[in-house]
Amino acid sequence: MVYPGQSPLGASSGFGSRLTRTGWILVTIYFVVYAVSLFLENWFGFSVWGALSLKALGDPAHNILHQPWRLLTHHFLHPQVAITDTVVGLIVVLLIAALVDAMGSRMGGRKRGLFFTLAMLGILFLLFFTRRFSQALVGFPTTLLMLYFFSAPVERYMGTRRFVVMWVLTSLGAALVGQPFSLVYGLDEPFVGPMPSLMALIVLFGLVNRNAQILMMLVLPVRAVWVSIITAVMAVLALLAKWNPGAAFWCGGIAVGFLFYKGWLDVFDFKLLLLRYKQYQLKRKMSRFKVIDGGQGRDDDGPVYH
Repeated sequence: MVYPGQSPLGASSGFGSRLTRTGWILVTIYFVVYAVSLFLENWFGFSVWGALSLKALGDPAHNILHQPWRLLTHHFLHPQVAITDTVVGLIVVLLIAALVDAMGSRMGGRKRGLFFTLAMLGILFLLFFTRRFSQALVGFPTTLLMLYFFSAPVERYMGTRRFVVMWVLTSLGAALVGQPFSLVYGLDEPFVGPMPSLMALIVLFGLVNRNAQILMMLVLPVRAVWVSIITAVMAVLALLAKWNPGAAFWCGGIAVGFLFYKGWLDVFDFKLLLLRYKQYQLKRKMSRFKVIDGGQGRDDDGPVYH
């Protein structure tokens, strides 16, 4: 069996910049929540972010110990930015996706890894050199972009069921890991969004396509596993430098995603637990049968002639 990680980017089983059905479902859920949040905020003055975000443990009235639903609801929200910035960000994301698909299709998919690299370089340029676009890509546009580029190959490798389990576990695990750090000054701001799961998704993309080649700076071929390493290192450095209040949650999501990839969190896999339970039942049933020694190897009856 050939796994995606054994194929180069651009092969049918390797990189594929398209949303699967699961990806579309996730994007639809995030968009609906975002739209409803805007409606309630601007029409009725109800702050969805204030009611459902993940507050620091130092907040005695609104932390998860007193309002446990925040452990789940925070994942579906996105950071608050101006609606004009979000619209600009969505336009940028759609243009990048259209460019990658159009150029990749024109080349018959042979250079899709090259166009993927071009898209990533374009995103980095917008993030680091253009403040307006950097602000525009915060929140929902980033979620859409990361799901578009990374979700399909990871889901193909894991299967839809395990992909969904991974998505849920990385969100919950990131919240549980990040919450103790919220007691530290500088990391005590409210947290929202699926970024920990997205960071885990990027790391898993590199792990399941570890032997694929990505052209860095359009010249230097680098194995995709380095995407995982660089992402994880950046998250750790961001935590150490207190560069972003969500860095602890990013590290938690990456750690949980890696443990799930290694199979150390299969205890949360319902289908696997069911198979183990059936195996246990089968062993119990087999233990009721008594094995009778048939006398193999005995010479009591003497020689037999034919």
